[in-house]
Amino acid sequence: MARKAIFITGGASGIGRATAQLFAQRGWFVGLADIDAVGLAETAALLPSGVTSRHVMDVRERAAWDATLAEFTAASDGRLDV
Repeated sequence: MARKAIFITGGASGIGRATAQLFAQRGWFVGLADIDAVGLAETAALLPSGVTSRHVMDVRERAAWDATLAEFTAASDGRLDV
């Protein structure tokens, strides 16, 4: 069975970071998105190697959603469970 995948906006800090840690610990592939590239890198460094993709995006921009979700699903072998 393929690993489940979750896409988290606001993944650079706070609740987004905590959610990423929880799902990564449970074996999920985690997509991290935020406008804060430094925070994304810090969150990714807290997670096991090979379980994340990072995406710098502004959630207010529709085109950013389209491009970022396409990148994420390519990295997650087509999965987007949550």
